[in-house]
This record gives sequence, structure tokens and C-alpha cells, in this order.
Amino acid sequence: MSPELRKELVAWLKWAEGDAVDGKSYSRYHGLCTAVHESVYEELLNLFAKQGLDNSYPFGVKNYERRTINDTQHQDPARLKWVREQLGLDTDETIGQ
Repeated sequence: MSPELRKELVAWLKWAEGDAVDGKSYSRYHGLCTAVHESVYEELLNLFAKQGLDNSYPFGVKNYERRTINDTQHQDPARLKWVREQLGLDTDETIGQ
């Protein structure tokens, strides 16, 4: 993983597990693909594909649609777990400020 993508995922995770104010940095309505900067977008898609995940809906279409309606993309356990795994973090490990 490039340092740039890592930085994007760290920032998103801090937001998602912190105040998650909608529109401040990210949106609770959107998933990871919209959250990352376009310079690392293709790298994110390739990472999904390399892990056998759908690059459009890596955590499932129905899950995405339900969470979009409820503005809870940032609370998706599968999404949070995946990001933590990519960053090498344990489930209960806090990310540095």
C-alpha cells in the first residue's frame, strides 16, 4: 500500500471512529471510494480486487444501499474491519491522533 493510500485510510478511520460530522471531511452517506483522493482511487480498487472483493460494492450491494439510506456507511462493521486490517490494527486498538 502506498503511503498516500495509507494516509487516506488513517484519516477516514479517525473520522469514522471519532465525531463523524457529516460534510466536515467525509460523508456518512458515501463509502470508501468516495472518501479517498482521486490520486489513490485506482489503488483502492485494485486492493479490493486483489482480495477478491467487488470493486463497486466490496461490502455488498444491499449493505451499501441500506447504509446509504441510513447515513451509516462509516458504522459498517465490515468496512471498519477491512480498513483496520489494511492498516495492521487490532479490533480494539485506537489509532494515533
